[in-house]
Amino acid sequence: MVQFVDGATIAQASPPTMLLPIALGLTWPHRIPQVAAPCDWTQAQTWTFEPLDATAFPAVQMIKEAGKRGGTFPTVFNAANEEAVSAFHAGKIRFTDIVDSVARVLEAHTASGEAVTDTEMTLDAVLNAETWARTQARELLIL
Repeated sequence: MVQFVDGATIAQASPPTMLLPIALGLTWPHRIPQVAAPCDWTQAQTWTFEPLDATAFPAVQMIKEAGKRGGTFPTVFNAANEEAVSAFHAGKIRFTDIVDSVARVLEAHTASGEAVTDTEMTLDAVLNAETWARTQARELLIL
């Protein structure tokens, strides 16, 4: 779900199954037909929202932390994640290696002294952080 400044929330809805996000992750940018039954909007329904399981989904906490740190950290997270997902799609790493590799690139960014704060942020800083993170991820993943 995405919440906007005006209070509106946009969500992608489906029956409670991980089949859809897994299928989309494995076949992006394509969608496989009939992975799960669609919602029947003619029937009354109850939706229940549970707290996020941070153990099962560690990348969520990582991106929240990158967002809190600000500066170039969200850019580094995104670039490292894209490289890891591409490596997974190419069959070069396991699905479970994605989060670990992104975490290692974020740790390297912290240690490198390359991080830029929000007050120092420029377009060049963002582009440099992206290039740096992609290079780090490729080296880490031995691509």
